[in-house]
Amino acid sequence: NRSAGSLVVNCIIAKNKKQGIYYYSSSSNSYICNCTIIDNNGVGIELKYPAVNITNCIVLDNYCEQIKGATSSTKITYTNSYKTDTMTIYPGHIPFAGIGNINEEPAFISEKDYHLLPESPCVDAGTNDANFIEPNDIDGSLRTIDGNSDGIATADMGAYEYDTHQPAIAVWADRIVCLKNAENQVKGKIYIKNAGTGTVNCE
Repeated sequence: NRSAGSLVVNCIIAKNKKQGIYYYSSSSNSYICNCTIIDNNGVGIELKYPAVNITNCIVLDNYCEQIKGATSSTKITYTNSYKTDTMTIYPGHIPFAGIGNINEEPAFISEKDYHLLPESPCVDAGTNDANFIEPNDIDGSLRTIDGNSDGIATADMGAYEYDTHQPAIAVWADRIVCLKNAENQVKGKIYIKNAGTGTVNCE
């Protein structure tokens, strides 16, 4: 029952100038679930109060510590992240202690699109515990899908659930600036890729 605490779920928190999350809840019934917290210019998750459940998350490539302030009261499970050498800002490569935790390249579609590729180690690597997951992911897709075709529908790590039956359209671009009435503007490129397993029909 999560009703008495606070909840951060199905979020993408990326490329901020400081930390991704500064978690200030003092409730012992607090949850950060199925979030992708990546490439922030500071700590990934900073805990003012350590009694937090962090589950089914991807917390990687943040500039400083990935999860700061964690103690024995912090329950980190089924999360792709790593401990950090507190003597330097450079990350170590040891997963946090706890069931289901890993430290692996998540295999996103692109550096700007955090959907998972079919080969991602985060696919079907989470928990289906109803205390942690919502019925749907950030896109509105079902949260528990058999993404690795082993016959068992299991939640993924991160904000997006990989669906083997749907194409995954990735669209990203170089920096493009268009100025009204300007001449000789620099041309940019827009990239479109089907990164899923379904078929895209274009008309």
